[in-house]
Amino acid sequence: MELISVMLVDDEPMALENVADIIDWHEHGFEVVIQTTDPRKAWEWFEKKRPKIVISDISMPHIDGLELSKRILETEPGTRIVFLTAYRDFDYVRQALELKAAHYVLKHEISQNRLLNQLLAIKQSLADEQAIWKNVKKQLLLDVLHGKWLAEPHDSNSPAAREVNQVLQGSSALFYFEVGPTYLLNGGKRCGQIQQPEQVWQLVTSMMQDEGESRWFEAVEDGNEGYALILQLPNPQSTLFCWNEAYKVAGFIQKAISTIEKVPVSLSIALCTSSQTIPTAYQALKATYDYAMFFPARALFSVEQAQSGLRDEPLEASQKAVQAIKNEIELCNRDAAIEVLEKLFTVSLIGHKHILAIRFVIRELGKYMQDRFAIDPTLPLGTDATTILQLFIREINDQLAIDELTANVHSRWVVKAVEYVKHHYGESDLSVESVAANINISSIHLRKTFKKEMNKTLSDFITEFRIEKAKELLKKDDLKIYEISTLVGYQTSQYFSQVFKKMTDTYPSEYKDRVGG
Repeated sequence: MELISVMLVDDEPMALENVADIIDWHEHGFEVVIQTTDPRKAWEWFEKKRPKIVISDISMPHIDGLELSKRILETEPGTRIVFLTAYRDFDYVRQALELKAAHYVLKHEISQNRLLNQLLAIKQSLADEQAIWKNVKKQLLLDVLHGKWLAEPHDSNSPAAREVNQVLQGSSALFYFEVGPTYLLNGGKRCGQIQQPEQVWQLVTSMMQDEGESRWFEAVEDGNEGYALILQLPNPQSTLFCWNEAYKVAGFIQKAISTIEKVPVSLSIALCTSSQTIPTAYQALKATYDYAMFFPARALFSVEQAQSGLRDEPLEASQKAVQAIKNEIELCNRDAAIEVLEKLFTVSLIGHKHILAIRFVIRELGKYMQDRFAIDPTLPLGTDATTILQLFIREINDQLAIDELTANVHSRWVVKAVEYVKHHYGESDLSVESVAANINISSIHLRKTFKKEMNKTLSDFITEFRIEKAKELLKKDDLKIYEISTLVGYQTSQYFSQVFKKMTDTYPSEYKDRVGG
């Protein structure tokens, strides 16, 4: 817990010692950082230490408590003042209370409880103010990133605005990252979140301080997508120096997240020469972050590097390749479809790091496979291009294996039954009778035909298909077991778990833990 800094000022040494000894400061969350009998020295020390609370005698030579507090509040308006006073000084007290940030304790009534109660009330007030200040500062930073800071008026006297203004005075480094961005079959993307952001940013700041870095640094979460971080750079400096500083701090950020969150992240970096360039740079960082999928985890790259992946090249080659893959799938040519797919990814997409092209391929091929094989559109593909390629290969292999099994040796009734199950497995009342009724065949004939041609009952096939779909859904981290049981056609999660255990020799929860969903 961070201790609240306190300065004690009283021209009477014994009175000063009495206040210093009356409270166990650390036990209650405070730390006396300055203790002086000279009000002139008090002002000098305040400028260096900037304590949050000042406890001062109100009547002192050279500089009285009122004058000292006025200087302090002009410099740091958020400082809390507690005056120690006697009855004879009550005119001073009335003036002191006009300062609004001030409290007072009568010297002859001072006791541990009386002073401590004042301090604990101030402590709570500071905590409340800090929470508000953090939210205000977060919104101000988002305004800076999205270009609203310059377009809309702000209260320049607020502590948050004054702090944010620091970064707007010169050059800055802008960082952007997403936590575990997982690309989906429908072309969307799902990102995780940092669970302990305060600890992460504190560790980054500590690492910077250990390296002698004391520059302004702040982080903010932008919606549910990603995180932006702003680092104030010394000005003026060479571009090379600024890049070196940015990459050094980027390493601190990665290390802190890895240490506390146990996840690797890739960072994109931009240098901004003024506040006017921050919004454009930030939009570029977000627009090009998919460039990270072409690298292993923990990559660092500049926005200029990433923008090469948005080059305005025709997508004709990718369009032709996707169409060729579709054609081979329609002909059930598994090997040919996979060969075209592998060449497309390794040569055209990964080889050239073409962001627009890989987005197009994921979206178009994903939509086709959703429609063709009734695959869940939110199926996770992976976090990088190589993993996405492997998952597409696996799905094409698995789905065409089913097609080949039904197309080569089975009657149209069996093929129709299989297709019906593939599209209606989530219905809890799915049965041999309902399948037969919908494909216009008697249930008795369907049972016999299916068993003869597939070497298994239709009921067993329905169960197997549901369990395979359940396995896909269990790889997702946003679905509960009971939700999955409903999606694959089971009315109760208990019965679903029993069937899953019978089919896979493991319970759904154990399988989910193993595959990382």
